[in-house]
Parts: sequence; C-alpha cells; structure tokens
Amino acid sequence: MTANAPSRDGRPILFLAVGAVVLLAASIVPLARWRVARERVRRGEVMRAELAQLRGAIAGYRAKRGAAPHSLQDLVVARMIPAIPHDPVTGSDRTWRTITEESVRVEDFKTQTAGKDSAPGIVDVRSGASGTDAQGRPWNEY
Repeated sequence: MTANAPSRDGRPILFLAVGAVVLLAASIVPLARWRVARERVRRGEVMRAELAQLRGAIAGYRAKRGAAPHSLQDLVVARMIPAIPHDPVTGSDRTWRTITEESVRVEDFKTQTAGKDSAPGIVDVRSGASGTDAQGRPWNEY
C-alpha cells in the first residue's frame, strides 16, 4: 500500500452496522406500543369476564337467599364463587368497589324495630382501578 492510496479501515461496515441498529430500533418502538395496547385490550376482556362472574354471583345469591350479599366474601361463603377474583388492573382482590342499596320498610320507622336487619346489600360491583382501557373508558366505570 502506498502512502497516497485510500485506506480500507472498515468504515463501510461500521456504517452498515449503525444503519442496521437504527432500523432495528425503529421497528422495536411500534412493536412495544402494540404490545402495550394489546395488554390493555386483554385486561379489558378479563375485567369484563370477572365482573360478569361477580354480577352473576350477586344475582344468584339474591335469588337463592332472597336478599343481597353484604360483602363479596359472602359470595365465597355461600359457594357462589370459589374466591374473590383479582382485579386485572390493580392485581388485588381488595380493590373492587361495591355498590350497595338500602331497603327502607315502614317497620324501620317504628321504635321497636328501628335499625334491625337493615344492613345494605351489594347490588353491583365495579373496578377500583384508575386509568383507562384501550378505548379510553375509565376502568372504574366497568
């Protein structure tokens, strides 16, 4: 090799390697976004299934016992569900929000029976999670 001859030190290979890394990085970002969106859709599907199970158990409990359950644990004790399911967003079985209804009877206003057997019963259940699903619907509105 002469002193004036161009050097072949591997720069073209370096440019190819950098280009490949840039292309790989550019394809990973959309893939990561897709995986996050897919996970949100999956959580929404699991959320709907868990709530359907809980709501069905509440209705079954009411039909069988003639009154609404006072807690989600009542559904487990009555063998309406095997266990309180975990909220798929929070990962906890303690974050469900229960919607209760109190029934008022004429007897409730009489002095002798006031407050007797008037504990509120669960009529619905919702997620206690914050944030939104893939379509922008708040989890706590499920």
